[in-house]
Amino acid sequence: MSIADWWPSCVPEDQRRAWIRPAIMNKWFKVDGIQPTSYISRAERQNKPIRYKRQKHSVRKDCITGPKVYRVLDLVARAKGEGKKIEPADELYHESAMDALTLKRYRIEKEIKQFERGVRHLIESSVLSNTLTDKHMVLEQEIVAQAESFENQCGVYFLVRDNRVVYVGQSVQISARLADHSKTKNFDSYTFIRCDKEKLDVLESLYIHALSPEYQGRSGYKGSHIAAPYTFEQLVALGDNK
Repeated sequence: MSIADWWPSCVPEDQRRAWIRPAIMNKWFKVDGIQPTSYISRAERQNKPIRYKRQKHSVRKDCITGPKVYRVLDLVARAKGEGKKIEPADELYHESAMDALTLKRYRIEKEIKQFERGVRHLIESSVLSNTLTDKHMVLEQEIVAQAESFENQCGVYFLVRDNRVVYVGQSVQISARLADHSKTKNFDSYTFIRCDKEKLDVLESLYIHALSPEYQGRSGYKGSHIAAPYTFEQLVALGDNK
């Protein structure tokens, strides 16, 4: 059986016979759940050290007291011989030391694991939601589909208190306008009707005259005239001209 038959896919093939510091190997794989540095230390404590050599000093070429380097093949072969499991490291591989195919395969495997964890978490969360809140969890796609865009909040809005409309207004940015009203008006909820910008005055006026809300401005004798972009008579005239 050739080396290629048992060589772990998470270890770069072109680095098999390279002498490398264990810290670099930590980025590629684990041995039975521990990093190569820990595996090497364990072997030394058990008086079964893995062959190594000293890396020459980068400045003094005659110095051989640099850090220990190990041949990847020696470490992997020892682990395989002991029946240890070689698996990918938790962190991303060092891309410069991997061929494109191996890197792509690793990323796909990682995405699959993340997806499986996400599905399990969603199922567990759904069960908890039913138990704790009596409500079903909503999928992310459904949340996004129902999301309101700030750019799509043009319309006529209604401030409500005790099940009565207390104010009618219009805005091209309703959320911002509501924040202003919360400082000066007493209301417990709101709703709004989307409307094209050029029709805001007409729609707002119709609802103001129909509902005569408490907070709407008034003028004239005893507030007989309610403030609106159009008077009711003007609205009638607009309707007659259609």
